[in-house]
Formats: sequence, structure tokens, C-alpha cells
Amino acid sequence: MNHYQNPPLAQCRKFTYRLGVTLCIVSAAISVSQPTLADSRPRLGLSLTGPKNAPSGYPVEGINVRLVNQDSVEAAASRLRLFIHDDQLSDLRVADVKLDVQEGNEWKPLPLEQVDGGVMAAISSAGLPHSEHHKRGGFPINKKTIKEWRLRATLAQAGHYSLVVAVSPNNGGTHLAQPASLKLEAL
Repeated sequence: MNHYQNPPLAQCRKFTYRLGVTLCIVSAAISVSQPTLADSRPRLGLSLTGPKNAPSGYPVEGINVRLVNQDSVEAAASRLRLFIHDDQLSDLRVADVKLDVQEGNEWKPLPLEQVDGGVMAAISSAGLPHSEHHKRGGFPINKKTIKEWRLRATLAQAGHYSLVVAVSPNNGGTHLAQPASLKLEAL
């Protein structure tokens, strides 16, 4: 099986975006070689759905995140990281946003921190504190499994926002699924 080999860093132009994602644009020929261990990593599906708006100060309820591992290989224990940014590029403060995750019949508040002009939260295993945003590991991702989270977001100020979710075992150095996003509006 062939794959695309990573280009040398000298041939790479890097661009870093607000969420800490680095894009490498290459201007060189792509060579073919034998597969690496990274090619055997499970390819996970991540989706984010829900209503688009609510009055400011009231929760946008019914936000759903779904993570699917269709492979017969277990993925690395990870955290679900959530980022909210103001689409008008105004800096958000922790006091501007409230995020909750439903565990059983209870809504658990997610501790937030300011990151890159927005706010960030992380979800670990159910029943454990979700305050270790940057710690490695988290919930297990077994083979042939589906994980789902129900969320609600309360936005203090009227405006347009982006909610982005990503799954990473190491604080964003590796993404196990394509990040998913949802546009929200506080009326």
C-alpha cells in the first residue's frame, strides 16, 4: 500500500490559525514510500449538530456531538475539546459563555479558559472533573464504538459565534478526527 510521504520542513510554509491548527502548504513533488504507523491509526468520524440560536442569556439546548470509531482498532484515550469564538473577531471572556454537558439526568458545567481570543473547555470521562484541559489522555475510544455527548451553550451577548469540537489525545498535537463546527447565534 502506498501513501504520501511528509515533505521536508524546508519545503513547507506554515500558517497558524486561531484554534492552534497549523496548516502546511507544500511546493514540492510528492514521493511515494511504504506505509508508516500513522497510517494504521483509526480514522474516527466526528459530527456536531443542533439548533442554531437562542436569546442571549438563555441556553442553546440540544447540541449533539457524535464520535464514531468504525475501525477494529482501539484509538488512543482522548479528550473532546470545545472552542467558541465570536465571528466578529471580538475577544470572548470566560464570563461571556457557559457550556454544560449532560451526564445522566444532570447538566455539569464545563470549566472554561480563554484561548486565542475565544474560550475552550475539555470533556474527559463521564463522572470525572473536566477541568484538565491540557492533560494527555481522557476517555477510552474502543474499537467499533460510538460516543455521544449532549451539550448546551449560553451566550451572554447577542451575536454570531462558532463552536468547534476536536478529539485529541495530546492537547491538539494529534487530531483523531476532522474537527467539526456549528454556527450559533445569540438573539
